[in-house]
Amino acid sequence: MQISFRAMTDADLAAIDAINEHAAARLTGLMGQPAFVGMMVCLMTGDMPVGYIAGLSIKGEADIIDLAVGKAYRRQGIARQMIMRFCTEHGQHITHLEVAASNHAARQLYQSLGFVETGRRQGYYPSGKGMANADDAVRMTRSGQAG
Repeated sequence: MQISFRAMTDADLAAIDAINEHAAARLTGLMGQPAFVGMMVCLMTGDMPVGYIAGLSIKGEADIIDLAVGKAYRRQGIARQMIMRFCTEHGQHITHLEVAASNHAARQLYQSLGFVETGRRQGYYPSGKGMANADDAVRMTRSGQAG
């Protein structure tokens, strides 16, 4: 599957919500910050967004704040391509992220891309349907290619 990347803009907020409900509200405040970087991922056959990645980056040190791929496009390598592109362009020295401890598929993906667990935030994510207790956030870090 051929995909393309383009910068995220305010005009993408509806598409972001279609991919990940309520994400636009979380990203709106970040988009105005000077360190904000966001990319939309589109199919080459059109300009239909199928995913996005957003974060903050200053001088080669980055934080991935949010990423999502539309349900119909998951497990096709799109998230892997987004993360690698983000790290190459914005996390040349180091990239950080947090992920729910119970999200084993995402944690395996990040580990396969060179991220290692560097800490935890106990009870960070609130309880949801079927969860008796709040979930921990796992802090993961990937060293980049400095210089």
